[in-house]
Amino acid sequence: NLSGRQINQDSLIYDSTGRPHVLYAEQTTGQSNYSVFHAIKHGDSWNISTIAGPISSDRFDFALDSDGTPHVLYVSENGDLIHANQNETGWEYNVARSTNATTDVREFSLASGGNTVHISYVIATRPAENQFSPRNYSTWYGEYSSGQWQQQRILLNSDDTRYDSIDIAATETGTPHIVAEDGFHLQ
Repeated sequence: NLSGRQINQDSLIYDSTGRPHVLYAEQTTGQSNYSVFHAIKHGDSWNISTIAGPISSDRFDFALDSDGTPHVLYVSENGDLIHANQNETGWEYNVARSTNATTDVREFSLASGGNTVHISYVIATRPAENQFSPRNYSTWYGEYSSGQWQQQRILLNSDDTRYDSIDIAATETGTPHIVAEDGFHLQ
């Protein structure tokens, strides 16, 4: 029961046994920070674990791999794109994409196909000498398999007047499909 709590984002996925997995971001009372939680139903009760927090963003994406392992993608407090997956003892974390003072993650998406985790994300880059300069956007694809990230740039967008949106899906055999919106067109 989450009544009376400040839930900002949520996502629901059923695993292959029919158990619901819920991922949600809860706002810290009176603050602009969030914590991200994973809940899975076992019989009549819910097992809830904390994935991240406090962080300044309530954005995340969520997928289950073919073994039913939850995978979560979110932006950390320092702006890095973080991949978390649940193991036998809790949550395991790795940096999917580091950022710095001139780059930040704008949009991101996560999917699973087979036992490979697929991500797509948009990075905004600006010149170091002027934080108000127009940003250049680049779109990236990454896959996480056997404990390693392999990433590549896939699209380029240099329009600084908007945010891009992106989504990814993967077939059961692991073939990724990405759609990106550049403000006017789908690519």
